[in-house]
Amino acid sequence: MSGCRGNREKIMKLGLASQIWDEAYCGPGCQEGPCFSTPTSDVDVGSIVTDAFFNGIVDQSDAGCKGRGFYTRTTFLEAPGNYGEFGRVGSEEDSRREIAAFFAHVTHETGRPLQLSWNYNYGAAENSIGFDGLNNPEIVATDPVISFQTALWFWMNNVHSVILSGQGF
Repeated sequence: MSGCRGNREKIMKLGLASQIWDEAYCGPGCQEGPCFSTPTSDVDVGSIVTDAFFNGIVDQSDAGCKGRGFYTRTTFLEAPGNYGEFGRVGSEEDSRREIAAFFAHVTHETGRPLQLSWNYNYGAAENSIGFDGLNNPEIVATDPVISFQTALWFWMNNVHSVILSGQGF
């Protein structure tokens, strides 16, 4: 699920799911919907994020950068497990566009996968990914898979639906 996930979680917590939760609520009427989408392409993210692609990004960093050896293609490819829709909705061209936009965004914004800020982000990412973000936020900076997972969590919950909305980016 993506898009209106936050709405669904709020409704579930309020115990209103049986009263109002259905496809109509989460579908086109939701400003970030649809909630229920599935991969529509057979794109293998690893075939787009090749060694040459990934290393080309890493090679742009300063040789003395501490994080230069921290992030690897292998750790990136482990991260999308919870996000099967990442780079796999729409055409192959759509997949390539989303993956390129993701890497452009994370390298431009922080020079590494997105950092989380504020407890509400750590708490929400913790619940979605399954790591102890509130009690151990440093893990985002010390575990490269968690780092990529939190970047993908942010992307899938804040950017993915906009990219796929057809409104351009």
